[in-house]
Order: sequence, then C-alpha cells, then structure tokens
Amino acid sequence: MVSDEQIRLTVADALGVDAAKLDPETPLNTIADFDSVQVLTLMLALDEAGVKLLPNDVGKVRTFGDILVLVRK
Repeated sequence: MVSDEQIRLTVADALGVDAAKLDPETPLNTIADFDSVQVLTLMLALDEAGVKLLPNDVGKVRTFGDILVLVRK
C-alpha cells in the first residue's frame, strides 16, 4: 500500500506545489493552474505510483484529503 507521504509527494510533484503546503483540507482548486489538464496529470502520476483512480471518483475530488480517502478504498 502506498503511504500518505508518498501520495503527498506524488500529488505535489504532479501539480508543481510544495508538498508541505498539502494537508487534508487543502482545496485543489486553490492551486494555481489547477484545471482539467492538471486532473489528468494527477491521475497519470498516481497511476505511475501504483494508485488507480476511476474517472468518476476523480470528478468528486475537491481536497487533498479526498484523494487520500480514495486511495484508502
């Protein structure tokens, strides 16, 4: 299983943000340039890290914490 810290680092790298600024309450739409292309980039990065997310699930993601919940499913 992928750790929360690995997910944090993967998400931060994919979105080009400082991992220290990602906490479970961080709204993804407050990240500069977060758009549908960033969503695809995020999905691909997570997939490469061994985390499979369904497109329907990704559409419900609003915060970094939402990503953690999906990963733990």
